[in-house]
Amino acid sequence: MKCFLAPAVFFLLILPLLSEEGKKIASLSPNLTEMVFLLGKGDCLVGRSSFCDAPPEAKKIRVVGSFGKPFPEPLIASGAKIVITSTVRAKAVPEMLEKAGIRLIVIPDSGFKQYFAALELLGKLLDCRSRAQLEIQKAKKELEQLRRNTDRIPREKRPSVLVLISLSPPVTAGKKSFINEMIQLAGGRNVAEQVNQDYFTCSPEWIYLNQPDLIILCRMDGEKAAENLKQISLFSRLKAVRNNRVLQDLDPSLLYRLGPRTFLGIRRMNHFFFPENPH
Repeated sequence: MKCFLAPAVFFLLILPLLSEEGKKIASLSPNLTEMVFLLGKGDCLVGRSSFCDAPPEAKKIRVVGSFGKPFPEPLIASGAKIVITSTVRAKAVPEMLEKAGIRLIVIPDSGFKQYFAALELLGKLLDCRSRAQLEIQKAKKELEQLRRNTDRIPREKRPSVLVLISLSPPVTAGKKSFINEMIQLAGGRNVAEQVNQDYFTCSPEWIYLNQPDLIILCRMDGEKAAENLKQISLFSRLKAVRNNRVLQDLDPSLLYRLGPRTFLGIRRMNHFFFPENPH
């Protein structure tokens, strides 16, 4: 998913101006929506993306866009003064929002440092700094606990893991993705840990040569039907498929959203990696 802004730079430029704005906010990223509710400020949200479905209360909020892309008329009608998003998916978005008098804040989500920074920023924006610091400390404590539990696992005993974001074409997560971090924290080894990208299309040959011990197939299209990988030529030759070591029932929001429930996703993966002795 392509972002047309330099998020880190935009993040810093906008920070000193937050207190000048009203607190009517639209979120175009599901993870940020969850964070706003985590901070007890769901009532500040007057708009959301069509992908923002958690917590359940979020579904009651007006849809004003899709992921990273606002719908101009509903957004303006919502009265939002600020739009928060982890990415911008169209070049015209910043100019359109500026003309409408709506401030755009891009909050990166490439790793846990960004997660903590996002909570801190939202705490300032929503005037709940103490609550934000409390949640940051709780998250850091949980992160440290996960690290202590799995750091002692030697590399040779860590299963190699392939995350399949899609099958046609096969797309997976590389070194720069937070999913790579999640796999490490769960006690595994990402087969794409040497690929210096966040997400990329991988060839059938690359998958076969890497022969993952485990596969996580987590669909983003909302379909519940599980593909039978044994019936697909490429995947039927993989030891993970032959050994029935494919995780297909993981809630995509636990894997693809860097937010409050990310830690639950890590624990779910850990149980899959080590079914008889989770760490």
